[in-house]
Amino acid sequence: MTRGLHKDTKVQRGAAGDVPAADRKRGYEAGDAPPARVAAGVAGFMALMLVGLAIAGALAMQWDHLHPPEPSRAGIVPPAPRLLPDPQQQRFRVETEAMRRLRDGPTPIDRAMEDEVREGWDAAAPPPSPERTARDHAEAAR
Repeated sequence: MTRGLHKDTKVQRGAAGDVPAADRKRGYEAGDAPPARVAAGVAGFMALMLVGLAIAGALAMQWDHLHPPEPSRAGIVPPAPRLLPDPQQQRFRVETEAMRRLRDGPTPIDRAMEDEVREGWDAAAPPPSPERTARDHAEAAR
């Protein structure tokens, strides 16, 4: 039922006099939802929500009983890191081996430095030929 609130309100369902007396007595039109049924629907929905929450809570508590949490790992001490027992000695050994290879290699480092001084350092020199590179690699592999 639509009422005119003031003189400029346009009634959409007809004039106020067009509403049947039974609808006017009831307070709503027969095509509208009865307030009691709307209230019952809302109450039913709220009850279903409470039942759903109760079931979810019961399942959560049951899950906790079936799957207890793991024991705390606070008291477990991790293993010690795998560090070198004597890093200075290991470094000395690696450096000694590198110096031996430089000294006793196919071209000892001292002779290579002397050759470089004698020939000079020429940045514009052409790159070595593939044959020389292959020969140097073969010598180094021996």
